Amino acid sequence: MKILDSLPFLFLLSITLPVMSADFQQHTVTNSFTGPAGISSCDVDGDGHLDLIGAGWGDDMVAWWRNSGEVLPSWKQHLVTDTLDGASFVCSGDLNSDGYPDIGASSWYDGVLVLFLGDGGSSWVSVVLADDFQNAHEIHFVDLDQDGSTDVLAAGGGNAAASWWRNDGSSPETWVRQDICTTMPGGRSVCWADFDGDGDVDVAGCALDCDNLRWWENGGQSVSPSWKEHVLTTSLDGAHMVRSADLDRNGFPDLASVACMSGQIGVWLNTGSSWEEHSLPGSFGIAMGLELALVNNDSLPDLVATSMSPASISVWMNSGSAPEGWIKEVVDGTLVGGWPLTVADLDSDGRNDLVGGANSSSFIRWYCNQIPTGVHVEDSSHHILLMNEPSPNPSSGSISLTYSVPEAMVISRTIIDTSGRIVRHLGTQAREHGEHILIWDGCSQSGKRQVAGLYFMVLVADGERHCRKIALLR
Repeated sequence: MKILDSLPFLFLLSITLPVMSADFQQHTVTNSFTGPAGISSCDVDGDGHLDLIGAGWGDDMVAWWRNSGEVLPSWKQHLVTDTLDGASFVCSGDLNSDGYPDIGASSWYDGVLVLFLGDGGSSWVSVVLADDFQNAHEIHFVDLDQDGSTDVLAAGGGNAAASWWRNDGSSPETWVRQDICTTMPGGRSVCWADFDGDGDVDVAGCALDCDNLRWWENGGQSVSPSWKEHVLTTSLDGAHMVRSADLDRNGFPDLASVACMSGQIGVWLNTGSSWEEHSLPGSFGIAMGLELALVNNDSLPDLVATSMSPASISVWMNSGSAPEGWIKEVVDGTLVGGWPLTVADLDSDGRNDLVGGANSSSFIRWYCNQIPTGVHVEDSSHHILLMNEPSPNPSSGSISLTYSVPEAMVISRTIIDTSGRIVRHLGTQAREHGEHILIWDGCSQSGKRQVAGLYFMVLVADGERHCRKIALLR
């Protein structure tokens, strides 16, 4: 099997932890997908159930697995391509606004970033975005310039780059590469959020070879924005992945990162004017994968990570205290070569499940979330605000929420997705005593209609969080 050239130690004997969590029921997606390195989820065939997409490093393959939609889903594999030399990552989204999910994929050895435009899963039209993006590692779809057209963001180790390709919205799409940074040796991972609260989409990235975690401030220009670099640390030994979510619910997106050399899991809490660094206790071995998402559905994003050795996929439940106080739970201690993961509600029960890939083997597993509390909704009678249930819910259009304020106060109102990422900030404003209505039209900050799925309306008043779960339909 192929291994990242810069990580030769991965040949070391893998240590496994014979632990299986009672909160997650293990199931197999496939046993025959060599070296999974990337996993994503989306409803490929439009049947209302989330399917899985994977990048197979050993097979040079991108494939997707159809979710049968049963109470306990079964999975059928479909080939997208088997020509990517060291397929390393996959993402999904509707690039051309035709209503069908498309796939983005990267390949490590030939430096290719490729788009697969879909028609509902029966066929794919490939569009090569770049063939010189050396050691291409991550690829993501995001409307970076907020013009209503989805762009592509990527990290490459050989080019020491974090770059994006602007989608000009034409048909067919044209793509113009713009570099955010070219001084990030061993670039592995990128994510995005409005870190400084100025309404623009900023970018963060980490690099394995220089142990850096950085973020770049978007200058706000509509076509070719400038980027101001801010270095958060140069001592994240083997920085491999970075993700963003509002972990402390103060209205500013935070960052978390894993380091495969030191086993460090770090969290940087964003105060709006500075960053507070925290480290989760202990070492997580060869830490590779990371996601921030709502796992126990208490409106606080939790942290999920994978390690190659000890072989593990684990979750740290966000307790609302400092990250050092988060509660660790080993979900599976036998995930040999644990690397890729994703978090998604695969069985449509309102709880996010976990998916992990064994890069040193050929299997992908999913872990059905059995946490009995389900979605946590605060008892408003004990809080400042009185919140009714959103209506209509679910909805294919706008959703409204009526809430009552006992006295004049400032209220922050946001929409977040199941990863904890802020989808729409609906303003921070003073509200007088009485009843008020919050309306969300189902669109992001840039005005783009959001995909079907679960979201949360979150109101913060006088330091208290209040949330309600909502569901968007197609």
